[in-house]
Amino acid sequence: GGGGGGGGGGGGVGGRSILGEWLEVLAPSLRGLSLEAALRLFMLLCRLPGEAPRIDRMFEALAAIWVRENPDSPFVDADGAYSFCCSMLMLNTDLHNDAIPPARKMTADQFERGQRGINGGGDLDAAFVHRTHASIKEREIAHRPGGS
Repeated sequence: GGGGGGGGGGGGVGGRSILGEWLEVLAPSLRGLSLEAALRLFMLLCRLPGEAPRIDRMFEALAAIWVRENPDSPFVDADGAYSFCCSMLMLNTDLHNDAIPPARKMTADQFERGQRGINGGGDLDAAFVHRTHASIKEREIAHRPGGS
């Protein structure tokens, strides 16, 4: 792991954040899910805070728990899974934002190029990355409406 630090979402139990406690409860449900499916579930269950550092910690925590629960995943560590979560969300925004003209939307090849080296310095399987692109293109990653 990446050494403790500023907690994940406020107060906690025994030094663990509320987010960490909640993810521990959710952990068995993540077993056997693809990272994309886990991200989709997480986005439906969580309301993202407005501050980027807090969102960052949420995805780092999700990636760490998901990798632990899925030791046979294509990811060598939580850092790669975290990077791919961020990439999937950026792709989702790109593909499903009406302000971006169709000709400017990210292609599967562009998405794959953007993932090079994220898996412990190595690449993810190209077919896996292309399938993820196709899935997100076909079905937007929904999320709970935010609030302040």
